[in-house]
Parts: sequence; structure tokens; C-alpha cells
Amino acid sequence: MPKLVNTSLKLYAAQKVGVQRFVSAKTSRMILAYGTGCGKTPTAIAAMTALLSKRKRRQELTNNRILVVCPAIVRRHWVHEFDRWADVDALPVEMGRQRSAGSKKALKERDAAYAADVQIVSYDLASHVDTDGWDGIIFDEIHHLSDYTSQQSRAAQRLMAANPGVPALGLSATLIPTELWQLWHPMHLLFGAREWGAPPKAGKIAWQFVGRYCNVLRNEYGCAPGSMLKSREPELRKKLSHVAHRLTREDIANDLPPIDISVLDVPGDKLATGLQVVGKAPRIRPEVAYAVEWYKSLANDVSRAVILVYHRDIAQSIVHALDAPHVIHIDGSMSTAQRVALLAAAEYSTAKRAVLVATTESIREGVRLMWAQKVLLAEWRQSPKQVLQVLGRFNSVGDKRRPQIEVLTDESLYGASRKLLHRMAEVNSLIKSGSTESAVEDTFATDELSDDRMAQLTHNMLATGPRGQDADWSDDTGDDDEW
Repeated sequence: MPKLVNTSLKLYAAQKVGVQRFVSAKTSRMILAYGTGCGKTPTAIAAMTALLSKRKRRQELTNNRILVVCPAIVRRHWVHEFDRWADVDALPVEMGRQRSAGSKKALKERDAAYAADVQIVSYDLASHVDTDGWDGIIFDEIHHLSDYTSQQSRAAQRLMAANPGVPALGLSATLIPTELWQLWHPMHLLFGAREWGAPPKAGKIAWQFVGRYCNVLRNEYGCAPGSMLKSREPELRKKLSHVAHRLTREDIANDLPPIDISVLDVPGDKLATGLQVVGKAPRIRPEVAYAVEWYKSLANDVSRAVILVYHRDIAQSIVHALDAPHVIHIDGSMSTAQRVALLAAAEYSTAKRAVLVATTESIREGVRLMWAQKVLLAEWRQSPKQVLQVLGRFNSVGDKRRPQIEVLTDESLYGASRKLLHRMAEVNSLIKSGSTESAVEDTFATDELSDDRMAQLTHNMLATGPRGQDADWSDDTGDDDEW
């Protein structure tokens, strides 16, 4: 039976609140609305294995099969985390069930993955795994299912329909990707129409949910969902607080390592301009020259470096200009399998110095880069929120490493960069030096999960730790471009 066995690993107090709430939930369904770097993966594994252990002891189930549906790029990360946190072999499903092409080894690994008790599958391959027979289901980055009509959503609907009453977790840092109506399907998938409104009769918008919580925009072409109805906001917040555990980086600030960030000012004002093209070849951009100069100035003891840019063309230009061994290049045009392999090559390279040159979009979701020692954000075209999300790839709860991050700016970006530094200073002001050494309670182990013991631990955590479940559930509604 899956159980937590590595007692050298610890969950933090705020994460344990999420475990307790899931284990004690009447519906055995919950959303972990955890921000980037807040440890949603180990919390989800701890919560699901704890609940299944509890049900096993009560003889409420005989099997122990867990399905994790996640973005393809993080399948191997989930396998690694199951290996760290639970006494169970998790295998990644990486090819179609009926596929006949491939080596004997690959096909054997494919068959073993589909037979495993714990399977990690991408959203695109979710329709290939067994539909029923699961004892627990986890949807990582559940906002991928915001479109009710997508193939991924249809596969998720079949899984939930075939496994009624099965414990299920939805994980996401951004429950509402862009519009409020996108919240409906993840909530309906886990908790049903009774609480969240009936499915649409046609199309992807659930008008019953929209009519209750959104302003409806009307024009000559028909209706469209708008912003949240302020009069309904308290009701929606209350409903979400009953089914979601919200955890932000501010809630766990005492357990986050500070982010070391500084600005590299360069002469001129060309960084904010778009790519200038002469014929079909872009001119040499200043970002390229300064990235090369930055790389050459790295100290001898820096063995892992990362250069991030926004445009693919600039990434390619930097790679060519560096003309150095062990330069690893990733952009969004590459397949998930290619990116996973290249990220592993960068992290585990035995070279004296390895540098990863990547576009911010290619490492947008689920990628962990805490192994980097020095980072250059050579080109940035994102909103403040997106820049902070990118920087969150280098900073995670419980990690004691502190990469040094430098942001390339010039006169045209002076105001924006100073405000970015101000925001980072506000974040770091919440973080206590050496906080990762703070005392935390032991992990929920199987033999600690009696109801009385969990109730007492939870009482202690609520008395002394962050109240993550009381935090504001919604994303900042302000203008991202107001630096």
C-alpha cells in the first residue's frame, strides 16, 4: 500500500493543513491552489497516500491504484517525487497503448507503465489509460481542463464518470487562467453540477454558472461572459474556501530561500524595441552581445548557468555567438520529450561549465531550475506577474540553494526594472534569513494518521502556522502592466 516512509523528508506546517483538509473532507475531493514553488506535488502525494492508507486500514478498498494526469513535461518530475515521498513505484506513460513501432525495450517499458499501480500520464494520452479501477486521481495543472469541449476534458470526464466517489485532487497555481468562466469546468469535474451549475447545452461556456457569477455582455452578435459580479463575489469566495486549500508564496515565506536579484544596466535604449529585420536576417541585437559578455565573466566556480530570453531568434543567436561546448538550447518549437531530455542534460552535466539558453515560454510550466547557480534574464517582454512566475522556477519551498539572478536593462527599461526590484524586495522582506532551517513537525506517516492525532496536529498548526486556507483565493485583478 502506498505510504509515506521517508521520515527524513518533512512537510511544512501550511502544507500539512492541506493534507489534513483533504483526508477529512466528506467528499474526498479538493483543489490545491498552490502558487509556484509552494510544494503542491509533495503535498498532493502525501494527501492521496495518506487517505488511501486510512481507507485501507478501514477495509474500505482492496487496491491502491493512483492515476496522475499532468502536462507531459512534468511526468518524470512526478515519478521522482513519488520515489522520494512514497513507498510505491510510479511509472510514466509516454506512448500510446496500441502503438506497435519502437524498440523491444521501449514497448516493454510501455506495457509495464500501463500495468503499474501508479501511472503518470499526460493530458494528451489520458484517453489511453484504463478508464475505471482507480482508487485515487490527481489532475495536475487542472486549469488545462477549463475548456469543457476539449479532447483532454472529455477524457477527464470519462475518468471521473467511471470512478464515482473516488478521491480526487486538482492542482493549480492559476485556477482562473484568464476569464472567470474558465473556473467552471474544473470545479464541475470534481464537485458536480449541483454545486457549480449544469453543463452547457452547446459550446464550452456554462451559462448557468456565468449567469450567476459574471456580468453578461450583450451586443448585436449575442452574449459573452464578462467580469465577476461584485455582488456575488462573497458567495463564490465562500464556496471556494470549502473545497480549495489556497497557499501563496507569502504564506510560506518563512520557509522560502530569498531570491538574489540585481540589475545589469547597459548603455542606450535599444532593449525595449522589437526585433529589427533586414531582409530575412535579424540584426545583431544588444542582448546577444551582452549575454556573451556575461557568460565570459562568470567565475570559475560557476558550473551551471541559465540565460533566458523571450524570442526564439535571440536564443538561437546567443547559442551561435557563445560558440562554447556544453551549451544547451531549448525553445518552444521543441517537443516535450526533447525539452525533458535537454533539461536533464543541463542539470546533470558533468562538464566543468554547462549553460542553458532557453526561451521563457519553453520553461513556463512545471520546470524546476533550482540547480542553476547564475541566471541572466537577457530579454523580457512579459507582464510583471509573468516575470515573477519565471523567477519562481529558481526558488522553491525547502530548497536551500540561492541562484543569483541578473536582469539585463537599459534606459528604456529603467522604470520597469526598478519597480520589479521593488516587488522582489517586498517578497524578500517576508523571508527570514536561514528560514529553511526552521523547525517543522514530522511528516504525516501512516501510523500517525488516526483521526484524534490528525485533529490535534491540525489544531497546533492553525495556532502557530500560516493560515493558507483563509488566504484570498482569486488572482490579482489589477493591470499586470502597471509597473
